[in-house]
Amino acid sequence: MLKSYFTYFGQTFYRIRLFMRLLLNKGFIFFVIVGAFFSHPYAKSQDLTEIRIKAISGLKYDLPRFAVKPGTKVKIIFENSDEMAHNLVFTLPGKREEIVGLANNLGGSGPSMNFIPESEAILASIKVLNPDAKEEIVFTVPNEEGIYPYVCTYPGHGFIMFGAMYVTTKALPPLETDQNVPESQREKQEVGKASPHPYPLTYPIIYRTFLPDCGPAGIAVALNKKVSYSWDAGKCMFRYAWKDGFLDNSEQWQAKGKELSIIVGEVFYKPTLGFPFRLDNSENEPEVKFMGYRLENGFPKFNYKMGKALVNEFIQPFEDPNGIGYSVQFEVSDLDNTLIYIADKSNDKMEVSSDKGKWEGNKLYLTPEEGKNFKVYYKEIGTNHHAGH
Repeated sequence: MLKSYFTYFGQTFYRIRLFMRLLLNKGFIFFVIVGAFFSHPYAKSQDLTEIRIKAISGLKYDLPRFAVKPGTKVKIIFENSDEMAHNLVFTLPGKREEIVGLANNLGGSGPSMNFIPESEAILASIKVLNPDAKEEIVFTVPNEEGIYPYVCTYPGHGFIMFGAMYVTTKALPPLETDQNVPESQREKQEVGKASPHPYPLTYPIIYRTFLPDCGPAGIAVALNKKVSYSWDAGKCMFRYAWKDGFLDNSEQWQAKGKELSIIVGEVFYKPTLGFPFRLDNSENEPEVKFMGYRLENGFPKFNYKMGKALVNEFIQPFEDPNGIGYSVQFEVSDLDNTLIYIADKSNDKMEVSSDKGKWEGNKLYLTPEEGKNFKVYYKEIGTNHHAGH
């Protein structure tokens, strides 16, 4: 019996030795080759690289930039920690402003499209998220090295809320000199009272925000250091203009978007007559529909429908930097009859004039041809500027 046990264990030990010898002689080269392939410095990793990006107060992403190697598979986890709605759109190099412009022109279809236009220049995107929401997306970054921007295309956000995905194997430039991230995130903030703006003021400035005496779709525009105005996208109309300041949004950002932005400066013109146009000699306000806006030299040109007519409204500052006022260029197409523009002339400190049409009291009458392109000038009396005729 004892002998049989020794025989059994001896045979088992022999089999193990034989198996190990076969592995060493036949399989060694295979394992060496496989190991060398996966340890090659230029081999692409099959692991998922996880990137977390948060939308934070002040129209910012908490991560202004990050770097990945070409061909990397990434998982982007996007969380909205702000009190406003935001999305996240990755674009091809140099295409950020183009995509923002396309998003601004989506008009009434913007909300249903999450303000993300259809474009081959979009690499990946995450829909509009409400506060405290989170979404993720997985995609493979291009093999071509470059700087791939990411941006919030929600109206009014895209020109200041962005970051940069560096697809590269090289070192990144110093953050303080990186022109591909917002200026406010390049430098450390000075100790003291924070600015009410998320970035240094470079004019013109556009904010989509809640404004006093304006509907929920208010747009604030600072033309320059002297003149700012409020435009109501819900009613498709100018609301008021103020001077010597812009906005303080700090309370609004800290109060989950429920507070109104504070007007900084003095309101110098506030018409009270409602929508300014009448069609076909009717006393009734025409039905309007906002179609978005596009930028020309940084200034918004608002597009909307008025009945069956199409309107472009373009507000610009006076060329004289010392003048207090602005001009409004209107382009109205598809007119069948006389166009009537109504100006509030009850303010004796304001001078209102135009380059075309005929004034009768506070009403400007224009032929369909004149209505295709005309300007109205608003000037505070006592400032030096020639405002037309």
